[in-house]
Amino acid sequence: MGTAILYSILFYILRPILREYENDIAFVTLNVSAYSVLFLFVIFGFKFSLSTSFGELADKGLLGIISHILVASAIVIISSLTTKLFEQVFIYYLKEYTSKSEVMWDDVLLPILSAITPVLIYIAGIAFFFSSIGVDLSGI
Repeated sequence: MGTAILYSILFYILRPILREYENDIAFVTLNVSAYSVLFLFVIFGFKFSLSTSFGELADKGLLGIISHILVASAIVIISSLTTKLFEQVFIYYLKEYTSKSEVMWDDVLLPILSAITPVLIYIAGIAFFFSSIGVDLSGI
């Protein structure tokens, strides 16, 4: 029920409102993040219902494995969403801004930033993913 309400808000209420703005950054951000937000809502809703229904049993046995899988899935979605937002929203509008300026360092910094930042986001996401499923990364 909550997912249907969130879907209606994102796609039928917010989308027409955001199309009316002069600047389309909010509309592009909504398009990039809408499905990821829905998936995160479902994952966290399922995790919350699992922990409230089973209490301490949710961290043991098969329920514990399911709980770890849900958290790991959320980490993957958050990493992917962060990278998409960075590449498709932040870098896109930063390119527009730098094309209007005459500063030379913008032309050098922007490609470096667009190449390095997604890699760093994915490395952090992989580290959080493995730590959420129980792999000890303290040696790294």
